[in-house]
Amino acid sequence: MAMVFVTLLSVLVTPIFAQPYTYPPGKVLTGGKFWAGSTDNIAYSWVATHPIVYGNDYEGGHGTYWEAGNTYSENIRDFSISGASEIILEGTVYLENIGVWPATSYFEIGIGGSINGYHQYWSSKDPEHYDDGCVYIIIFGNGDGGYDIHIQDYIGHRPAETAIYRTTGIPGEDPVPPATFHFSAKFDLKNKLAHLTVEGVSVDPVAFGLLAWGSGTENFDVPIGVFAGILSVDEDNTGYASISALKVTVT
Repeated sequence: MAMVFVTLLSVLVTPIFAQPYTYPPGKVLTGGKFWAGSTDNIAYSWVATHPIVYGNDYEGGHGTYWEAGNTYSENIRDFSISGASEIILEGTVYLENIGVWPATSYFEIGIGGSINGYHQYWSSKDPEHYDDGCVYIIIFGNGDGGYDIHIQDYIGHRPAETAIYRTTGIPGEDPVPPATFHFSAKFDLKNKLAHLTVEGVSVDPVAFGLLAWGSGTENFDVPIGVFAGILSVDEDNTGYASISALKVTVT
C-alpha cells in the first residue's frame, strides 16, 4: 500500500500515483499558539481539521470568569483522512504555565472523528456521530515538578506507568517549568494500538477504542481529522502552548 508523507510546514505536493486522501493546500495545526486559564471552572480553546465540526477557532468556558484563545485561521478546516490503517503524528510542542494535576492547564493533540473524549461524550446524543472514535496525546504537569505525557482514549483514562513519559523537577512546583517536547505517536487503527515516543524514548503501547464513558466500541471507519487544543481548570495561571512543526504520515 502506498505511504503518503505530508509535512504540514510546506505547501502540498501531490504524488503522481492515485491515493484516496485529501490534504490541505498549506499549513495545518502548525506554527500556532494556544492559551487558556485563569478560571474558576473550565476554559478551553480548540482547533480541528475537517470533518470535525467544532469551529476552526473555537474558544469557550464555564464559570464566573475564563479566558482562552488560539491563533489559527480557517485554512485548517480543509483536511480529512479516509480509509487509513495507520496514522502517525510527529511534531514539537513548547509549553509554559502548565500547572500540577488536577488544578492545571493541559494540552492535547490527536486524531479522530470527534475531538477528545469530552466532546465525544457531550455529542453522544447525536445518533450519527456518538461513537466516532478519538485518541490523543495528553500533556500535563505532575506533583514531581515535571510533565506526564501519554496516550488517552476516553475521559479519565490513564494507562500504566510504563506507558507514560514522565519528567521530574522540584516536587510541588506549580506551574512546572517551561519545556519543549518532540513527540511521535503511531496510531494503528486496525489493531487499536498507539505507540508513543517522546524525546527519542518509547513507552509501552496503549490500547484504544473505547467510548468516552469507558464502554462500547469507537468507530474509526469514518473520515478522520487532526485536532489540538488546550484546556484549563486553573485559577492562578494561564497555560500556553505552541506547535512549531507537525508531520502527518498516513498508510
